[in-house]
Amino acid sequence: MSVISISTTASSGAVSTPSVRPAAAPASAISGRRRRHPSATVMIRIPSRAGYWLGCGVRSRGQYATWATASVTGNSQLRTAFIGTHDKGSDLIGSLSLYRSVESGFLPAADEIGQARPDAEPMMIYRAPSTPYHHLARTATNRWWKTALGFLLAPALYFLVVLVAVAAATLFGISDVSPVTELALTLGSIVLFLPVVLLTAWWTQGRRPGTLSSVRGQLRVRWMLGCAAVALAFTIVSFVVLALLPGSGTPYEWAGWATFVPALMVIVVLVPLQAAAEEYLCRGWILQSIGAFTRSPWLAVGVQAVVFALLHGIGTPWGFADLVVFAAVAGWLAVRTGGLEAGIALHAINNLLAFTLTASAAGGLTDDTTAADAGWAVAVVDIAVVVAYGLVVRWLARRFRVGAERLVPLAVVSRREVPTARGPVLTSRSSRDDVSSSCGR
Repeated sequence: MSVISISTTASSGAVSTPSVRPAAAPASAISGRRRRHPSATVMIRIPSRAGYWLGCGVRSRGQYATWATASVTGNSQLRTAFIGTHDKGSDLIGSLSLYRSVESGFLPAADEIGQARPDAEPMMIYRAPSTPYHHLARTATNRWWKTALGFLLAPALYFLVVLVAVAAATLFGISDVSPVTELALTLGSIVLFLPVVLLTAWWTQGRRPGTLSSVRGQLRVRWMLGCAAVALAFTIVSFVVLALLPGSGTPYEWAGWATFVPALMVIVVLVPLQAAAEEYLCRGWILQSIGAFTRSPWLAVGVQAVVFALLHGIGTPWGFADLVVFAAVAGWLAVRTGGLEAGIALHAINNLLAFTLTASAAGGLTDDTTAADAGWAVAVVDIAVVVAYGLVVRWLARRFRVGAERLVPLAVVSRREVPTARGPVLTSRSSRDDVSSSCGR
């Protein structure tokens, strides 16, 4: 198995043409952070299921770090791989011309590299230039009027679906419902926002609905479960503190198993979806739609926080402030961690415990009190817990290198094996662009 390594300067901003040389010595370790190295040989491993078009790579222009390439081991169909900067219409310095981008699949922020040689050392690759979460709606087809149309289309679709549901209930003579059924209908009406928001992003902004979830184009389940564990600990602490506050004790009467069990089933099934729907609407659609036209994310974070609080109704000033802070922290986490997972975890865990405690009390399901009606003591405790949760999750995201930005796709070059002779002979017939690269064996 031949190995191709390209040595190139690793400091950003410098312009030079890479030189091809055989990989005779072990490659030196490269940190995931940007550091200056006089030269570096990078050996990377790309999964074959990704189906990328691969070819010899070069360094890229601009403020980003330098990239080098090596052949991929263990797969006869993948010989060489390319990593580099790419934005629509940008140039690549060296012997590689413009290429057609691949939209599917992304590299991690710092990926371990496979051992292309028996004596090669494990390494990290630099993070590629990327798109932050609040700019994911900044697509080639998105325009301001399309975003404005989306803000009109989303509530229109929602009320249309609700109207159909109400008409169906009236047609079948469903008027007097139990508290458990009313709870299910209330939560279900909020859950309807989830498909409406996903369809609106697809129709009006011309992007995959998964970009609302995270920079990876999907929910990062393992990261969300980790955030849920942290959220559970903080939520339990907040409930205990609130129970110990002076004057917080209220008469409690058990609702009975006949009421609690059906209500618990509804809560377990619908509350996580209800929390996710609110996150996708506010921290997803609203934040990204506004962020697509602003350089900084903070205007979008602030607007979605106020909208989130208003959607819960007007109650006390303390309750409104509590909701604004919660939404602002969740929006900040979405930007800093690159997805909705942290916000969904906290929102779902908090609502699960709150609804469960409410359903366990006699008459709890008929209580119309919401978070907007919170007093000053509840608001102070909630704000402190939410801020602490945000700081811990942010630290964990940096500790475990959770990507906050969408990484650039790989190059479209060729699936062919690298020829023995050096020169501009690697050309893709399957691509619409003619791409050549200087390679060696």
